[in-house]
Amino acid sequence: MLRGRKEVLALFALLLAGLCLVAGCAGGGDEDRRQAGGDRQGKAAREERGGAQSRPELKIALGSIQAVNAEKERFTLKPSAEAQGEKPIPFKLAPGAGITLDGEEAQLSDMKPGQQAQVEYVVREDLAVPNRARVVELFSAGGG
Repeated sequence: MLRGRKEVLALFALLLAGLCLVAGCAGGGDEDRRQAGGDRQGKAAREERGGAQSRPELKIALGSIQAVNAEKERFTLKPSAEAQGEKPIPFKLAPGAGITLDGEEAQLSDMKPGQQAQVEYVVREDLAVPNRARVVELFSAGGG
């Protein structure tokens, strides 16, 4: 039987220390496992939040240019692949995006409605126009 307040506090401290050891709260164990790649849930949570550690998936769209707004660095692509749906896909150029026309360096002002294009892009749900074009390959009429 416990006799005094000191004994109760000592017992409580021992129980708390034991719980901390079992739970791993003394050494940042969760962070160590995440850095070692052992915490998949932590990685998924960071990706959901759009954390600096997450990398958006690179996607590719094929189709024809429907509209271009060079001032706002935006354009719309009408997809040609059934898997991408029938709705036009809006894009905004990502910083440092590359544009080519028949393999030669080009500008957004070279983009014209009706041109065939292949767009490599990422989706950033936290932005007004979530599709960020990283590489745009334009093809002139005649299969150049």
